[in-house]
Amino acid sequence: MTYLVRSSKPESEEDGIAISDLMKSFHRERSVEDPALILNPNFDFQKYTLDKLSSPFSFCWLIETQAKDNLDLKKKIIGFLFGNYYN
Repeated sequence: MTYLVRSSKPESEEDGIAISDLMKSFHRERSVEDPALILNPNFDFQKYTLDKLSSPFSFCWLIETQAKDNLDLKKKIIGFLFGNYYN
């Protein structure tokens, strides 16, 4: 298994969906362990992520795994880091 780091593509809905699924899973698991973290049941993680990716003042790095499966190279996002620029 190989690990890759890359910048997300602002125009890539595929990146946005994968990041939002990962973010949603993390927040749900974290809210079970941390009673101070209260999630809004109507929060749209996918819209939030796609908005962040399309913002000119934010950027995102991704870490992916790359596994060889029947001669196909399959990549899966396993982590992310958002950054923002402020004035």
